[in-house]
Amino acid sequence: MRWMGPAKELTALGIEFSSEKRGFLPTAKRHWQLRQAIRWLLERNRVSGEQLEVIMGHFAFFCMLNRKALSIFHTVYKHIRSKHKTYSRLRLTCKDELSTFLGVMPLVRSGWRIVWSM
Repeated sequence: MRWMGPAKELTALGIEFSSEKRGFLPTAKRHWQLRQAIRWLLERNRVSGEQLEVIMGHFAFFCMLNRKALSIFHTVYKHIRSKHKTYSRLRLTCKDELSTFLGVMPLVRSGWRIVWSM
């Protein structure tokens, strides 16, 4: 085997490590899938807490790049707890939180210059 030098980019689990961009960021595919999930939730008349919980698990993993983005969700978690096995309409506040997350998603990344001890 011949040494090719250090890797400049690596992708795993929908997260891209890039030495050129100096950080970790979600892949375009992961980003698109989560955006589609939010749009699906916003268009549904009724959703169960269980369905919402599965999608929120994907959002939580996505937010490990920048945990501050998880602070957007409050009433979504209330909906999951109160309507876990039943289908019901999402409250307007839940829809607002999902729409806000849609707007924040492009900012979710983990740069190398970010102080980790915050």
